[in-house]
Amino acid sequence: IPFFDLDAEVEKSTGMDIVSIFRDKGEAFFREKEMQVLSGLYENLTSPGISLRAIIATGGGTSCFGANMEWMNKHGLTVWLNPTITELAGRLEKETEKRPLLQGKTGKSLADFIEMKLSERKPFYNLARIEIKNTHIAVEEFINLLHNASDIH
Repeated sequence: IPFFDLDAEVEKSTGMDIVSIFRDKGEAFFREKEMQVLSGLYENLTSPGISLRAIIATGGGTSCFGANMEWMNKHGLTVWLNPTITELAGRLEKETEKRPLLQGKTGKSLADFIEMKLSERKPFYNLARIEIKNTHIAVEEFINLLHNASDIH
């Protein structure tokens, strides 16, 4: 199954990295471009004569803007990977310079920021068709969850 990272696709589309987009164009521009690229990926995968399945990794904010989550649920199977805040902070601490909303945050300030963002975003995340709290799930178990959920929806 083809895999697309939405941030990487936005970077390709704009010719700018995410940090530069946020700095030079602002978050509103980024979010608009993000949705354009997401719908463009979908259109390319479902154009006449083509019906491919793909995995599209979105950023944490994608589902929280406009009607993005509603659109994603209508056009695909949404999965919320929901690790603990400690686990998420450990992963993100290595990437704060590449993530505009996290720049300058480390340790407790990073964990506090993640907890605040999670509480803001949770109503959108709760709309996902599947929630996975155990992010150390076996690949086979994950595939079974996807198959079972796609049979229902």
